[in-house]
Amino acid sequence: MRPSISPLRQSLSSVSFGDLKLHREFTQTMTSRGLKNKETSETNLRKESGLSPLLVKALAKRLDKPAPSNELIRLFVMTKKEWKLLTMATILLLISSAITISIPYFVGELIEVVTTTVERMALAEGGGELPATPQEDIKIIGLELETFYFVAIGALAVCSLANFGKMFLLRLSNERMTARLRSLVYSKLIAKDAAFYDVIRVGDMVARLANASNAVARSFTLSTADGIKSIFMGGVGLGMMAHISLELTGIAMLVVPPLGFMMTVYGNKIKIIAQQSLGSVAALSRITEERLSAARTIQKLAGERQEIHRYNDQLRVVFDAGKRDGFAVASFTSWTELAGNITMLTLILYGGQLIMESSLSIGELTSFLMYAGYVSASAMGLTNFYTEIMKGAGAVNRFMELYDWQTNIKPTVGTKAPFILNSTPPEIEFRNVKFAYPTRPNSLILPDFSLKIPAGSSVCLVGPSGGGKSTIASLLLRYYDPVEGQLLLDGVEIREFNLRSLRKTIGVVSQSPGLLSDTIAENIAYGMEEKVSREKINQALAMADCQFVHELPDGIDTEIGPRGIRLSGGQRQRLAIARAIVRQPSILVLDEPTTSLDMNSQAAVNLALDNLLCRGNATTIMIAHNISTMRRTDKIILLNNQGRIIETGSFNELVLNKDSLFRKMYLDGMHGYMIEDFVNNRKLLPVHAP
Repeated sequence: MRPSISPLRQSLSSVSFGDLKLHREFTQTMTSRGLKNKETSETNLRKESGLSPLLVKALAKRLDKPAPSNELIRLFVMTKKEWKLLTMATILLLISSAITISIPYFVGELIEVVTTTVERMALAEGGGELPATPQEDIKIIGLELETFYFVAIGALAVCSLANFGKMFLLRLSNERMTARLRSLVYSKLIAKDAAFYDVIRVGDMVARLANASNAVARSFTLSTADGIKSIFMGGVGLGMMAHISLELTGIAMLVVPPLGFMMTVYGNKIKIIAQQSLGSVAALSRITEERLSAARTIQKLAGERQEIHRYNDQLRVVFDAGKRDGFAVASFTSWTELAGNITMLTLILYGGQLIMESSLSIGELTSFLMYAGYVSASAMGLTNFYTEIMKGAGAVNRFMELYDWQTNIKPTVGTKAPFILNSTPPEIEFRNVKFAYPTRPNSLILPDFSLKIPAGSSVCLVGPSGGGKSTIASLLLRYYDPVEGQLLLDGVEIREFNLRSLRKTIGVVSQSPGLLSDTIAENIAYGMEEKVSREKINQALAMADCQFVHELPDGIDTEIGPRGIRLSGGQRQRLAIARAIVRQPSILVLDEPTTSLDMNSQAAVNLALDNLLCRGNATTIMIAHNISTMRRTDKIILLNNQGRIIETGSFNELVLNKDSLFRKMYLDGMHGYMIEDFVNNRKLLPVHAP
């Protein structure tokens, strides 16, 4: 009997890919639970998780394109463009390390010369046979003392310059790689389809871009250099130790097997902790970003205390992850230091015994102990290197998970539509469209929607909330693709067109204007390929009834703040209309542009909409609940709460027809005003509804 898949279903139903397992672990989980091939995986995912076919297919693509079995390989591949700098840094590192590792040898030689000279002087003073060596005849590696001194200073200066070059190149490489990784993933994120943003939270993405990218870059630049240095100095040091005394080297090597075992256990543990730490930091960033952006709402509902508790709870999770990391590092470091100190003490005692037996000289023991110290430091360096590499391996999957996500809608694939080239409005047709959001696959928003909108005409979609009106606009903008059916522009399937060029011909004014933290001029000209002149911007502002702009101190160069927060709701909507006007769109989407505005703001926005609609060179879809906005379109499309069309006609036809569902629906909302007077645009007088 196949094991239960409910834990997997639970993780997938939340569709939080920030919390999904790494590709390899996810695939192993699928296999262990009986899902052994792609076809079976797709079938069971769709059946057990309740996800939509599109989302299941995206997951299947991820499973069909697994990450490398060893994360270290992927880290190595990602540094390919930095190999030149890293090679130069490595050469400088080897130069400085070679000079540094030679110091114990020369110190030993110096001690040998000094002890030999002292012994000869003592014998000479005591009447011995050996005469004292004149100072000018004392030589180290064939050099007189004064010459040796200046050569040593020169070598140390070269070592210092090599260290400078190495550190600068490594830091430069680290910064370049961090910037490249962030740019690479950001360029992918900005082009992801709407389904991606339905399941990945912005705060999580920000945390991964900021933290995981730096961890990945550091693990294979700065940390790799430390690892190479440790390997080189440890290997040479160990060789010199063996050259000086095989017995002492054998004693020192007794500590290697237990330390190797401890390093393996520690590395696996630190990798897991690193993943947990990055995940908890990402969750904290997500909470911070979401809650601070909704600060006014929180204050309005007196939820400050609740949010402080929420933040502190997550902060405690971050703290606990850091505490586990600190405990693991402290445990491993303390045990390795203890083992190193015991080994060093053993070497000193046994080395002293060898000196007394005349098997070893004082200079040789001194050199041996210094090399042992270097080897010990190199072992610690390798431990740190291994730790950073494991952290990088944990970070690379969290970071590249964003990059690897397979987007179903490709913005740069397809041809440019003829109506785009000719700047003419297209005919829009929805043909037997079925659609459900990927995160709610069992709830069909549009069960079987068909509608043809003639080129250059305007329709208004009305009906209860949840009836699919905004969904229709989203399909036209191709945030999503229909599950079944077709969306045609001039008789051609919308999937055939280059999405990026298509969207450039669509003007959008929505309930939320979507303004950016920039100047008014930059917001109006945003997304245009060619530079928009200030004259055209001012013309668009005039058509959108934006006289208020000229009353601002900096005019169109005024900074409007995040989401245009420094402007009123009506002002933001009129700027959005000006942005649509300057694009000269072939398709116009107006999604409840006057909702939540006061009467004066609605009047100003409606005037701007009149100027936009009177251009007559765009096929327009409007979504509205406000009667004064509805009546500006050629045709009304009434939908029920199941996404089906139940009535169509012009505004006047529907309102004057006493049997019209539209009339009954909106008569109830007019609180007893005479509909005929509204149709004739006369002053409204209160009456009793029949």
